[in-house]
Amino acid sequence: KTARAIMDYVRQGGRLGVVCDLYDRTGLPVPFFGKDAPTVTIPAMIARRTGGRIWMSRCVRQGTESRFVIELKELKVPRTANQSEDVKWVTAAMTRQFEDWVRETPEQWMWSNRRWS
Repeated sequence: KTARAIMDYVRQGGRLGVVCDLYDRTGLPVPFFGKDAPTVTIPAMIARRTGGRIWMSRCVRQGTESRFVIELKELKVPRTANQSEDVKWVTAAMTRQFEDWVRETPEQWMWSNRRWS
């Protein structure tokens, strides 16, 4: 029931925020810093099934004061005849983006969970 409500909400133009850089023991294994990490596929599945868009975001601290810049990056969602491959591609692309951001500003990232467990 909840999944259907979420899908309907997004189809009607609603926006949904999902934390995607967490360990998901049932997730899709995709490369993250050279090692497969089980990754949540929900954002990719929702976007693929509803025609929704994916906007990735990060908050970057500026200096030592409490000043931050929020950056957004749209991730194009393929819509080929192979939905499963599209979901895999999007999930891997999201993870690559996180890896790029971590490499760019490693001091800005903290995980309190085991990403590769």
